[in-house]
Amino acid sequence: MERWLIDDFGNALASGSDLSDRLGVPATQEAEDYAILNIGFVGITERTNSIHIRFRPDIISDRAVIALLQFLLYNPGRPVVISFFQDIWKIEHTPNARVANAFIAYTLETKQSAPDERRIRVAHSVRAEQRWVQAESFVRLAVAKGDEIGLHDALNSAFAGRWTMFDTDYQVGTTKIVARGWGYPPIDRVFRGSPDVNRLEDVSDTIYRQWVADMCLEVAMSQRARFDDVDAIVTWPRVGEMRTRYWRALVPIWAHGNLCRLLSASGNDSGIDLRPKRVEEVSDVLSRVGCGHP
Repeated sequence: MERWLIDDFGNALASGSDLSDRLGVPATQEAEDYAILNIGFVGITERTNSIHIRFRPDIISDRAVIALLQFLLYNPGRPVVISFFQDIWKIEHTPNARVANAFIAYTLETKQSAPDERRIRVAHSVRAEQRWVQAESFVRLAVAKGDEIGLHDALNSAFAGRWTMFDTDYQVGTTKIVARGWGYPPIDRVFRGSPDVNRLEDVSDTIYRQWVADMCLEVAMSQRARFDDVDAIVTWPRVGEMRTRYWRALVPIWAHGNLCRLLSASGNDSGIDLRPKRVEEVSDVLSRVGCGHP
């Protein structure tokens, strides 16, 4: 029996160490499930007389679909068991690749998209404010000492790695990412910490990108912190549309001339619910996935 994965770029990965290296997490069954349910990977198990595939139609990428169909094309006569996630795991047994391809196409036609109205909703967050109060003293102390390594270690501990440092030039209106924690999901390369990406302008969702940039500019100019609960529909390049719910503290750390350094710290909270009921009903599958971002 062989087990492997197709990632969201259509690449084949051995189940195990390759997945661990790609996601930066231990190679476990839970990690595979996370990749399939939240990033759009495809799981494949080859047995002597059959094939078992697992995927989530709502978020599987086009490249992963193409790679999957090519794989089935080269295995035309073997029965295919299809496990697909739509609110719950469902299963379909098909006699061969041709029937499997037809059924996969059917599941993709049922993809749900998010409504357009008010993609980003915000309310004051008591939890974010409390978390900042708990962390403020050591952050200020590390900044005063110029201890950058100590500051990053403390932030990773206090916010489970979900933090980003921005430098905002409020005269020019630009925001640059200068440091990141290790705790963000590997959804967008901007927040994964890719060394060649350090600008908000590289975030693919223009609405979400502009909203983050506007918040940074507001805090930099006012020198007043923001504490928000966020309930947003964001289009991530590796996933597609995803309901993203988190609390966030956006705090000015220091300012010199037109330049202000900001700390953005956040945490997942699927209990945040700022969307009207009728939107919930339309995008029910999105409500089951959550991630935190600056």
